[in-house]
Amino acid sequence: MEDVVSDILAWKKSLVYLPAGSENDWTTAIHIAASEGDVNMIKKLLNHCPDCRDILNSNNQNALHVAVFFNQNELICFLLDYDEYDSLVDEPDSDGNTPLHLLAASGNHVPELINHPRAKKMSFNKQNQTPLDIALSRIVTTEKITIEVILSLQE
Repeated sequence: MEDVVSDILAWKKSLVYLPAGSENDWTTAIHIAASEGDVNMIKKLLNHCPDCRDILNSNNQNALHVAVFFNQNELICFLLDYDEYDSLVDEPDSDGNTPLHLLAASGNHVPELINHPRAKKMSFNKQNQTPLDIALSRIVTTEKITIEVILSLQE
């Protein structure tokens, strides 16, 4: 499959930028590969079209946003290993969420992103929340549900 992709990209690089989906909800090849955590495919795409790292989907998300959303830790670490991908770390999506906001919402723990020098821990999304606010609200919600379950078992 990867050889086929390489052949196609060698023939017509513009296919990397072609959106797939509906008018209001579309994505691109790099976003699909990111959602699957396909590091080899990401390498192929970036090798043929280095600037495709900056492509955004219909939610204004880059490949790092998508990798974080789908808990693709290996791909997250791969992208963070290269200085040329540093700009992906602090880009907000259409909701104002950076990849760090999405990481906080997921409850996943990726120290490479949390400790990345460009990860703005005090950036606000459109709901006026920082990544820390999101992480804390997730913990409180989880604890509240746990308490409710315990109380319901006692009835």
